[in-house]
Amino acid sequence: MAAAPVPARRRALVASAALAVLATGCIAPVPLDAPPVAELPPPVPDWITIRATEADDLRRVALAVGASFAVSLRVPAEAGQGWIVVGQPDGLELTGRWSGPVWPPGAPANPALPPPLWQVFVFEARRAVDGPLVLELRGAETAARPRRVSLFLTPAR
Repeated sequence: MAAAPVPARRRALVASAALAVLATGCIAPVPLDAPPVAELPPPVPDWITIRATEADDLRRVALAVGASFAVSLRVPAEAGQGWIVVGQPDGLELTGRWSGPVWPPGAPANPALPPPLWQVFVFEARRAVDGPLVLELRGAETAARPRRVSLFLTPAR
């Protein structure tokens, strides 16, 4: 036995009720970049002991010759491209890059945006370094005013 078709008037009532629910805010919007669960740590290799994050902006980092250090930066969902190195002192070499998820697998997210990511830059002091290391976030949200992280590297004593 075939199901009876739903009258047009009933379909219109259901559609208008759904619009009313949305318009009154009864359905909570999905946050664009707020973590729905605890964040995962950045994927920094275990052997690196000197670490910096965006919270360390404008700080001094003492670095011995031969020492490696990591800068872990979060790429927001709406940023697009991610972080790039725009300035570094002589004697400092980028030796590796890692990336990984900020949220654990299966965490609820906004389907319209990619999930945020960790970007980890690993550097090694090949000679004594003295000067700023500057990283900049590139992407859609930063077109008007770039977001930067600057670390002032000095030789370790």
